[in-house]
Amino acid sequence: MKVEAILFDFDGTLANTMANHFFCWETALHEIGISIRSEDYYPMEGASLYEIARKLSGQNDKSLIDKIVRRKKQLYVDSYKVKRLEFYPGVKNLIKSLSTKYPVAIVTAGHEDQLRGTVPRNFLDLFSVLICGDMVNENKPSPEPYITACKKLVKEPAHCLVVENAPLGITSAVNAGCYCVGVQSTCKKEELSKADEIIPKISNLFDTKILS
Repeated sequence: MKVEAILFDFDGTLANTMANHFFCWETALHEIGISIRSEDYYPMEGASLYEIARKLSGQNDKSLIDKIVRRKKQLYVDSYKVKRLEFYPGVKNLIKSLSTKYPVAIVTAGHEDQLRGTVPRNFLDLFSVLICGDMVNENKPSPEPYITACKKLVKEPAHCLVVENAPLGITSAVNAGCYCVGVQSTCKKEELSKADEIIPKISNLFDTKILS
């Protein structure tokens, strides 16, 4: 396979944000009297924010779900006004290097306002395409986010490499027809078994068979 574009998940793949996402969900739900555990949240990584809110709250009222999502997003964006978003080691240089050789994209369940409100603009500007959760009808594990990104890049999925850290994202990428590399940043190796290759860290991306 000839790689013609590289598509990255964001949270847990490029940036070490998952603990903060959980804290913000936990806080937003605690404010309305609902307690959650980390094991309730992490398996849903990559799903629609509204789906996450429904499952964590056990509620289906649209106005309440909208309120929870808005509050969670507010808490998340506000948190990075007092601290800097943490990329995984080597990520900035990796993306700078790859973006000179391939079109690169971010494909995330996070909403666009959340992404742009927390990630430095000079980093986002390295990407040819951004596909956020509020830009598609179905989020991961549906293949729609990655199919949409491939169309925007004008590349066939069979020539696109996806880098993901979570099972729902890997399922999305594989079902879209992309080659998927799983990164063990937040999940155990056995949880990433649907990926074509698995690496321990994002900095090991050039060690993969597909890019070597």
